[in-house]
Amino acid sequence: MSGNRPSSKKPNGNNTSQGMMQPTWEFTRTHDDRILSLLETGFQSDLTLQLGSEGTKVPVHRIFLQAGSPVLNGKIKTSMEELVIDNVDSRIFKIMLKYLYTGKSSVKMGDALQLMQLATEYEINGLRDDCATVLKGDLTCKNVLGLFQSGMEYAHGEFIQSTLKFICTNAQKILKRDEFPNLRLECLIEIIQQDSLRITSEMEVFQAVNRWGLAECTRQALDPENSENLRK
Repeated sequence: MSGNRPSSKKPNGNNTSQGMMQPTWEFTRTHDDRILSLLETGFQSDLTLQLGSEGTKVPVHRIFLQAGSPVLNGKIKTSMEELVIDNVDSRIFKIMLKYLYTGKSSVKMGDALQLMQLATEYEINGLRDDCATVLKGDLTCKNVLGLFQSGMEYAHGEFIQSTLKFICTNAQKILKRDEFPNLRLECLIEIIQQDSLRITSEMEVFQAVNRWGLAECTRQALDPENSENLRK
């Protein structure tokens, strides 16, 4: 989760250092281009974000942030000039900012999961849904368990159902995956209670659950030879 705190440092309202010229504004550009240019140039900005451990400074316009994210709306105060947001990847956060300005996303697979987490945290549902759509288009037996757990964590119902459907269709392979024993308990229960698991025998489910139980005993420093521990 990212941390946020106001800073006493004063921002530069127009993304310029003292003594430097204001950014040139192109009034003849299209409306969409001008909106994006506001973010890219910091023209007439009224708030500065300081992002991540590197302290990347981004001049922004608070109205876009407050109108697009209830979380940011609650954090940005009238008298605030700079907002420090810790523990975030500044590159990913800038992608989210672009969405807040333009309402458009061009999410890449490599960024989708991290961006979905951020969009969920800041309650930007449109961006969260766009990320889920991208992720659903690249489900594999290798990545589906991790993505399913993320969907459960972020409480994205549609994405959870999409990953569950894939798991059920490919259950014989997925139940044997090396990462299956690493599932969180609630995720394990959600999977094994599905009626549409495509398996040839209930023994496949039993063996998968047994593997999970042995791994859980190790995680909790319990003796796996004691059958009572496996039942817990």
